[in-house]
Amino acid sequence: MPLSAETIGYNWPQPIVERPNGYPFYHWLQSEQGTGVIEIAHVKYELKEGDGILLSPRLPHRYYPSNNIRWETAFLTFGGALADELVHFIFPNKYVYVKRMSQSLTKFIQKKFVSFLSDDYVATVQQSALIYQFLLMLDSVTQISSNSSKDEVIDPMMTYIKTHYAEKITNQSLERVTNFSASYGNRAFKEHFGLTPQQYLMDFRLRKAKELLISAPELQIQDVAMQAGFNDASYFIKEFRKINKMTPNQFRNHQR
Repeated sequence: MPLSAETIGYNWPQPIVERPNGYPFYHWLQSEQGTGVIEIAHVKYELKEGDGILLSPRLPHRYYPSNNIRWETAFLTFGGALADELVHFIFPNKYVYVKRMSQSLTKFIQKKFVSFLSDDYVATVQQSALIYQFLLMLDSVTQISSNSSKDEVIDPMMTYIKTHYAEKITNQSLERVTNFSASYGNRAFKEHFGLTPQQYLMDFRLRKAKELLISAPELQIQDVAMQAGFNDASYFIKEFRKINKMTPNQFRNHQR
């Protein structure tokens, strides 16, 4: 099936759950009674009654009752042949945090619970359609504007590049910082700046190199390259010359 249910439940007395390697399926968790806390990448989200969160597979997390008070949850976990494509098409980020769900979404698991108890062919087809219906309902209540979601991905990327430019930065490391897919992050970043994150990173490193060439004349070119984030001095000289039409040494001498 394009989408297939793994587990479903409600009125569940929720204990502490620790998943350092995440869960192998998509996992929807909603708070029915009481309050819980879920931690993702050292960020804490409070799940009060009527709040929920959709987690992507293998996303490390932990959750637990708040203040050791009884917490009841409902949950739906699912996978399927097209699960990644469908979910990422609707939601570019690795998790979807929803506050104040609609009444129809809040009651979805309870109302459709019986439909997920059978495992014959007709039932699994219906379940696949119900999971897709659930995702569309979830999309309708999130209603995150494109500008807001772009800010959520662009700002962390900018901050990370400016503070870690001297280190190795890959699309995967930026993905971990934003919790958005690399393809969405690249697209949003390019729409905003006209450059991909890697192109911006190169431009930023070259500007830092210029600052060092002027402010630290005692530094060798290789040292400038390293401090600006280039592991290979020859590659640094090549890229610097391509953009500035002169070598780093020529640029430094020109500033004297």
